[in-house]
Amino acid sequence: MPAIVVPKTRILTGAGYLYRAPLGSLAPGQKTATITNKALTTNVVTLTTAATHTLVTGDTIVVALSPADPVFDGTYVVASTPTGTTFTYAKTNANVTSTASGGTVTSGPGGTVAGSVFTDAWPVAWVPVGVTKEGHEWTWKPDTEGIEVAEYLLPLRIVTTGVEGLVAFEIAEFTAKNTAAALNGASVTTVSGAGATLLSRLTPPNVGAETRIMLGWESEDWTERAVFWQCFQTGEVKVAHKKGADNATISVEFSMEQPAVGAPFDRWYAGTKIGRASCRE
Repeated sequence: MPAIVVPKTRILTGAGYLYRAPLGSLAPGQKTATITNKALTTNVVTLTTAATHTLVTGDTIVVALSPADPVFDGTYVVASTPTGTTFTYAKTNANVTSTASGGTVTSGPGGTVAGSVFTDAWPVAWVPVGVTKEGHEWTWKPDTEGIEVAEYLLPLRIVTTGVEGLVAFEIAEFTAKNTAAALNGASVTTVSGAGATLLSRLTPPNVGAETRIMLGWESEDWTERAVFWQCFQTGEVKVAHKKGADNATISVEFSMEQPAVGAPFDRWYAGTKIGRASCRE
């Protein structure tokens, strides 16, 4: 019997690094540009941008013109970049004369990989959450029901009736901004002073005025990233101030919501050690 080689190319340890950002922020690797002109000739779209777009051939993009245009809007792959302010993609449609247009083009997220690790920084909108008590846990739990009949013991088919997605952690970086995020958008305002004399006030949001955020994570070996696109804190915020080395933490449990576009979360893996699982959960 031939020897069985058990893969051991990637054993992941460490808490990694958590980030938070306002809803709608660009994720790592995403680029955006303002569109000023549109044209379609012989099943090829050419869009012009107001400034250098930095797109490259092969980029996956989302085009959203203003006003909306179903001929041009959608998800495509960049076919070419004739100039720094123009790019093309394939679209089977009747010709459209070159005309002024508004809107945006946004490239797909992920990041830059070299040497099998991510090498680019997270965009400025992403703020590190800071240290946590024991890292974080993310949960993806489908709710299911079986279609059953009298003639069989097993269900004929199991159907998904709902999904619960959670990201839970205890924040040890005890700051006003982290507390505000735990309270779904509490306001932190300056009462007086600045620097060492600064006095700030935290006020919880009114019911119905809460805000959603984006959560991000990167592994300590820079080989894996995740973005949870729309999160709402649904756990009990309970803070215990105790003696000695038992430091206070802010316990949070963020529930994922369905964003307006795309999946509720994405995970990316750098290099070739991704196993047999899809990079898109």
